[in-house]
Amino acid sequence: MLMYFGACLRHHDRYMHQDISQPLLESLKVTVTHACDMPVVRNQTMIHIMEWLQLHATHPSFHKHFVDVQTLVLFGVCDVWSAVRNTCVTRLGRIASNITLQEMESLFSELAKICLNQGSTWQCVEGALMAISMLLKCFQWIGVLPASTLEEKSTGKSQYYLKIGEQELSQLPEFICSCISSVVYPLLAHPQVSVRDHATKAFSTYLSRCDFKVAVESLKEAVSKLGQDEKMERLKALSFGDCISLPHYAVLQPNYNFMAACQAEGLLSVCLYLIKHVQSGVLLLNWPKYFSTFSLNLMHPASTVRQAASVIFKYIVAKESDNSGLLKLVLQALCANWSIDITDLMECSTKQYHSTVKHEVKSNGQISRQGTFRRQFSVELEKQQSILTLHKIQGVTFQDKQFCQAWEWREGRLFAYELIVKFLIINHIHYLFPSYALLSPKFDGSVSADNAVTLSRKPALPERSVCSKSFSHGSASQNQSLTRSVSERRKQMLQRTSILWKKGPSRPRSSTLAEGTFFKKQFTKHYSYFTNQSKPKHKEKSSVNFATSLLCKARDVDAILKITQSPDQSPKMSIPFPVVSQGHERTKQPPDVMMLLNSALAVSKVLGNQDTSELDWLQNVELQPLSSLLRQMLLQTISCHADGRWEVRRMAQQALPLITECVRWYDMAVLTSLWNDYLQPTASLMSYGLALTMAVSVQHVVRLVHLKDDPPVSWKDPDVCRGITLPIITAVAEGLPKWCGIILSLLERTSVDQLTVVTLEIIMTTQAYLPDLLPQQYEYEVAVLKKILHVFCHAHPLHPLSQLHSLQSSSRIFESPIEGYLSCLSKADCLECPAYQVERYMLTELHQLIPTFLQSCCVQGACSLLPVLLHMLRHYSQDSQITKCLLDGCVIIGKKIYRWMQQSKDHEEKELIHNVQAAVEEITTLVADKESEMATLKLLLDVFLLISDLVQTEKLTVMLSALSSRLEQSGSVDMSNTTHKNSEKEDTTNLVYLSNNISADQNNNGDSSDDDEEDKKHGASQAAESLSLSVSSGSGQMAWPTHVGSPEDQHGSNDGSDSDWDSWDDEQEDQASLYSMVSQFFQKLQEAHKSSLHNTCGQSALVLAICQLDEKDQTVLKKLLINE
Repeated sequence: MLMYFGACLRHHDRYMHQDISQPLLESLKVTVTHACDMPVVRNQTMIHIMEWLQLHATHPSFHKHFVDVQTLVLFGVCDVWSAVRNTCVTRLGRIASNITLQEMESLFSELAKICLNQGSTWQCVEGALMAISMLLKCFQWIGVLPASTLEEKSTGKSQYYLKIGEQELSQLPEFICSCISSVVYPLLAHPQVSVRDHATKAFSTYLSRCDFKVAVESLKEAVSKLGQDEKMERLKALSFGDCISLPHYAVLQPNYNFMAACQAEGLLSVCLYLIKHVQSGVLLLNWPKYFSTFSLNLMHPASTVRQAASVIFKYIVAKESDNSGLLKLVLQALCANWSIDITDLMECSTKQYHSTVKHEVKSNGQISRQGTFRRQFSVELEKQQSILTLHKIQGVTFQDKQFCQAWEWREGRLFAYELIVKFLIINHIHYLFPSYALLSPKFDGSVSADNAVTLSRKPALPERSVCSKSFSHGSASQNQSLTRSVSERRKQMLQRTSILWKKGPSRPRSSTLAEGTFFKKQFTKHYSYFTNQSKPKHKEKSSVNFATSLLCKARDVDAILKITQSPDQSPKMSIPFPVVSQGHERTKQPPDVMMLLNSALAVSKVLGNQDTSELDWLQNVELQPLSSLLRQMLLQTISCHADGRWEVRRMAQQALPLITECVRWYDMAVLTSLWNDYLQPTASLMSYGLALTMAVSVQHVVRLVHLKDDPPVSWKDPDVCRGITLPIITAVAEGLPKWCGIILSLLERTSVDQLTVVTLEIIMTTQAYLPDLLPQQYEYEVAVLKKILHVFCHAHPLHPLSQLHSLQSSSRIFESPIEGYLSCLSKADCLECPAYQVERYMLTELHQLIPTFLQSCCVQGACSLLPVLLHMLRHYSQDSQITKCLLDGCVIIGKKIYRWMQQSKDHEEKELIHNVQAAVEEITTLVADKESEMATLKLLLDVFLLISDLVQTEKLTVMLSALSSRLEQSGSVDMSNTTHKNSEKEDTTNLVYLSNNISADQNNNGDSSDDDEEDKKHGASQAAESLSLSVSSGSGQMAWPTHVGSPEDQHGSNDGSDSDWDSWDDEQEDQASLYSMVSQFFQKLQEAHKSSLHNTCGQSALVLAICQLDEKDQTVLKKLLINE
């Protein structure tokens, strides 16, 4: 049979035209059955079968033998191989469009039986769900316009109906509507992820073909199942108000069990689809229950469920970007039951460490280590509570702190905060900074918004590294830019002239910039024809109604309400939905509440609800100003940095920069009030959190200043965009001199911890990019240099520089916390020296700031770091980014010393000269190390040339000896005089490397030989060839800046860099590159010493240094430095 069918496949076109018959169908069934162990044969067979059925789907024989046809289709749909299942399902659509409703009912029933059968394999269930989705997709919405001539009687309204093939239906058939829920809902809890995904797709496809009211009822049903209403009734959960029972309070019951994670994820995916496609008023009709249900899953023990629930809240906010009331309603409910005691945040950090390590460096380099242990404050111990044991907490009412004691509850809130704030930032940027010229991938919520709109045109300022999550909450799809009306407030801000920042010249837009806007993807895709009438009609236009960002709308609404609140008082948010207190009834609803009421009433009217009592809670709801909500979110996130769970700390580190940026765009007064009132010179959790917010804010200001002076082409109106950025720049610029004084006090503490690193970042960024804001730049520079040297001396106690500084009593003791939120130490590296771990953490965070900071330092201060940076190169050579920045810093210091030597007549700076000699020793060690890469060696030699005038003869001798040793180790110069042979003729005119100062008798050259002449001639040709070779700078490194090397030195060899195969050609290329590099170095060194002072014998320091070399090294150099 298989051989027969193989022949049929070879004559595919001939047999495709055969009519459907019983014998042929039976033979095909037998073929598929016998090919159970041959998946490729089954796949090709099903392709042939499905294409054959498509071709004859309209033939009467197809309907006559539909039962056998159905059996064949089910064979492919339920196949164990996914390729066969996909083959059948993708071709099922054209077949299903030509069958009758009775035949579709038969096929749908068989598929439903497969799904409901407990014995079905997951492959069969997945294929059946895919087939159900394909059957549902065959029903297409068709609309008839009021003016259409197709209808004899026009009703004046658009009409819609479903069409499948030639049949027209007012709704889906009853056999689908009656059983789809019973088929899909159980599969949403299936342990196989793909089955849950296809169940969600099938149900979503069904809902998109249903009436708007069906979608609303389905949302209620899904939320009811998600909240386990049946279990709630049995548990008799606590009540909210008089008659509303909120599901999330059930976790306080001792016998409560959370829903299985897979089932909760499936139900949440259905809810997410429905929320995307219904009006927000649907949620407002029963908002307390909806929020409580989603909040219940936001504290679920499974992290995947918490993440899925956080996406729900993001899309609720994103549904209506013109409804600031909905934004505040969601954020206010999320912030509830999580009060922050500022007194705890201001508590000194020494009471929060588990332990602190101290060690003293003695003059002989030995370390005396001592550990001190302290208590950790009780609040953090309480935060170790899990949601599963929340009911065991006694003596705390449910309206106070009981919910926030569970770490899962706090992490879930941070998940939601992050997504909502990302949306707000992107929404704000797209409205206020037109971005027509940008590509969509630039707008990713995971990057700072100002990065996206600048087309990467910003100063080389690093971004703070945050922990990366292994999951994705979904990309921001609200990419739009609309024409914005400029409010009076912004016009006044634009006209305001800052005394600190000069307005840059206005640059005309490029004529090639495309005009137009991005259109927002509609959430109400399938139900738009039901929601047109639900849009509230504003009789009066105000600034709130103009097209602008959601943050601007909320700010304008709060300005209209003229709500003022003391910054010292946190809003009382003991319950998610606070109402107006009795005796203070409102005579007029605020604009934000009216937005919610209009949306809810419009949907209630569409649904035909006569009773509006369910909206009574909304009539009296009291919404806090967004500034208070953002401030509360900021404090909550800061408090999580000291959490006992690493999951919460990770999310806090990730969310804090985003919340801070959102606050900056909304109102800088929120941040400035916190910095003015709570940034103290003592180490505390509040000081640490506020220092983090200041660090990212200063970085943001640096970028905004750059954009203000040089606007990108994407800014349609540069003057307006400058006016938008001006409040942020002005607020930071006016307060930074005061705040930096406190930051300096925090830096000068004895303990070295994460707060120390953050303060270093603030001062180094300000010193490098905003130097005019620091009143005493030298004082800040000295403080930074002292702290870096302090860490270095304790991380490398045997270094000569450490021995020198150990004599100072102030720098003998090194203190750093072992545990706690300020600790830089890692438990995985517990065997390493604590100071070395701190140094590695400091370099990881600050390495990109080092070159720019050194540019702003004086030559004496910068020179003090030269031996430090060179010594660090030996320990961090595996990190290409750190190595690059350290080398850049060394080159910058070398250039500063070179300019100082040219400008200074007498070189009597003893400390500077001492640091130069120490740096030469470090360079010598690195040059002698065979592991040093060629690109590193090239820059080290450049640095040596810059400082060569200050190098003592003894140090120069050691350097030459190291180079000789390096050449000998690499084989570039063979002592047997057989390495470089390429020609029989001697041509001194082609010699590249000449030395006019070194005579033969001084170098003890001995007798010349023919091999020496061969080496000379080969050196010339090899030098020319080496210019085109790529030095071994290592794969994956960034291109070197133009000021630290030539273009030939800016890239490494990528071919075969990851291969373990030892290539002789690569080795020869490295040898040639090293030979060329060292030859050029000697040539430049000789030219530098031509103008230097000679001794009484008329010899330069280079000649004396070579004379002091032993015979072996002189022989090596003789082959490199050839006499004229």
